[in-house]
Amino acid sequence: MSQKSLLPLAFLYAQGSSVDGATRFQKLVFLAQREGGLESKYDFHAEKFGPYSYDLADDLKYFIESGYVERKVETN
Repeated sequence: MSQKSLLPLAFLYAQGSSVDGATRFQKLVFLAQREGGLESKYDFHAEKFGPYSYDLADDLKYFIESGYVERKVETN
């Protein structure tokens, strides 16, 4: 895990291993960095549904593909 930040994994662990939705996860990491005084590894920009970081999305995709994080897709 050379260049990957462990912040997403730590955040999932702190949240009880579950966050409902990728958009909510992006917002929570954004707020943790901004308000929680955590290192600012991810650069966020405004999107339609809130702050978004391509680097965070890439890291999360890596953790899913590596088996560290499980992603469930539910339809309404």
